[in-house]
Amino acid sequence: MGLSTLFALSSCRKDNDQVIVQPNNQKVSSFLDLKVPTNFDWKTSKAIQVNFTPKSKGVITAMDSDANVYYKAIVNANENHSFTLTAAAAQDALFLYFRGQEEKINLKGTNIFNSNLK
Repeated sequence: MGLSTLFALSSCRKDNDQVIVQPNNQKVSSFLDLKVPTNFDWKTSKAIQVNFTPKSKGVITAMDSDANVYYKAIVNANENHSFTLTAAAAQDALFLYFRGQEEKINLKGTNIFNSNLK
C-alpha cells in the first residue's frame, strides 16, 4: 500500500518546466493587413484540361475517390475530346473511367492531362 501511494503521488506531480506561449494575435481590418509568405497560394480551386481520343464510342466519366461525378459525356471513336475539370485545391487526384478502364489524374503539378485510355 505504501508503494502504490508513493507511485500515485509522484505521477500526479505538476510539470513546472512547460513554457506557455501566448499567441500574438493582431487586429486585421483588411486583406492588406494580413502577413503571409510571398509564395502563399490563395486559390481554393484548380483546373486541369483533359485530352482524350478513344478508339471506340462510349461514356467517359471523371470522378473523385468518393464517387462524386465531375464530368460525364458520350464520346465518339477516334475523335479528340477535351474538357476542363475544376476541383478543390486540396484535392490530390481524380479518376477517369471508360469502358471498364480506370486512369488516375494526379492534380499536383501540371494543368494538362493526356489520357491513355482507349
